[in-house]
Amino acid sequence: QKMGQAPSASPIDLNRYTGRWYEIARYPNPFERDCVQATADYIREGQELIVVNTCYREDGRWRQSIGRAVPAQNDLRVSFNYELSPTEGRRTVGFPGQYRVLWTDYENFSFVGGGPFYWILSRRPNIDRETRKNLIRKTVELGYDPRRLIWKQS
Repeated sequence: QKMGQAPSASPIDLNRYTGRWYEIARYPNPFERDCVQATADYIREGQELIVVNTCYREDGRWRQSIGRAVPAQNDLRVSFNYELSPTEGRRTVGFPGQYRVLWTDYENFSFVGGGPFYWILSRRPNIDRETRKNLIRKTVELGYDPRRLIWKQS
């Protein structure tokens, strides 16, 4: 799929952004160190989004980071309140962060970044080789280094 000059995400349309996004690629980060796959579910609650990030490990175990995203212009101010894991239970994390939806067409892809963080999200869990080339091109266009990307294992 081509990623031309589709609408950028300013301001964020909360209704269109809700739902499940699959992480296709990311920059290395400490809280996804052991993830081989990840999803991000955005649930509308008033003028905010509840965010449920799920990290799936190679051994089949998973954990979730749960927080809120508050839109401000085209930024999402995100704070994660706690992590949930079937083996480790619930623990408070208090991770504040801020990231921007750099570009999205809402129906296929979302490019998210801020500070040292960068993610490519898709509405579908898998992509083909040609789409991956287009995602790399868009990453460069957005000013990010595609050589740093960790791609989801298929």
